[in-house]
Amino acid sequence: SFLLLKFINNPAINKRYQINSLKHALTYMGEVEIKKFIALLSVTQMGDDKPLELIHMSLVRAKFFDLLSQQRKQHTNPPIGFLVGLFSLLDALLDQDMPNILKQLPLTDEVNDALLGKSNEFNHYLALVRAFEGALWSNVVMQSKALETDQKTLHALFNQAIVWGNSVRNTLSSHFPSARG
Repeated sequence: SFLLLKFINNPAINKRYQINSLKHALTYMGEVEIKKFIALLSVTQMGDDKPLELIHMSLVRAKFFDLLSQQRKQHTNPPIGFLVGLFSLLDALLDQDMPNILKQLPLTDEVNDALLGKSNEFNHYLALVRAFEGALWSNVVMQSKALETDQKTLHALFNQAIVWGNSVRNTLSSHFPSARG
């Protein structure tokens, strides 16, 4: 409850209202955002012995995939783009291979397929985020064409994801001091 209230009152998440109760937070956020928050906390808990930067990358990927999915009109519940981005580094966080991890998690077939590289759409998202992370601008151009999305839009979405990831990292990292930065 404390983390939820701290999270929801973060200016990067909620600029309009002061949320003072758990009931208000749940109502304000709605089912989809609560699912995202729970997934977020679980990844943070899983990676508490890993460098905080790895968790930060997962946060940025989650928001970027979520924004990109929305841009491409792929609204789903649960938010598949968010989950795929957030869980895209589970193998590094848990030091296991992805197929083994996915056998242990109750995820939808669509999320599993995306994490296993069996989704053309999310393969492009992953190639794109890796291009941004590695400053491989020619790959960004290539993925922009493949996704039929303007490069400026992709850069704006990625920058928005970084700002959101930084904000969430700052909100949650103080609550998980065992994570190594």
